[in-house]
Amino acid sequence: MNAQALLNKFSKVIHNRNILEDLEPKEQLQTWIKEDLLDLHTHPRLRKDKKHRFFLAIKKIIRSDLLEPADKTELIQIYIDTMEAIDANEHSNK
Repeated sequence: MNAQALLNKFSKVIHNRNILEDLEPKEQLQTWIKEDLLDLHTHPRLRKDKKHRFFLAIKKIIRSDLLEPADKTELIQIYIDTMEAIDANEHSNK
């Protein structure tokens, strides 16, 4: 599926996210997912750890009636890739 169509569908699953015109759809999707995993839209004292956020996101994607099975698979893969990139970045900074 093309990134724009996936972004549009994903925006219906996660709420309160604005599409930024200056980012490519794939980059926008990755940004949203990174923000979600790092829980950046929550007050710092209330944030959940990224593994908990990952679990919640995957559960939300799987249970969504707004996404086709292929879309779910693609989004889950992007979540996995983003989580791995965050982990790699954290380990390289230590």
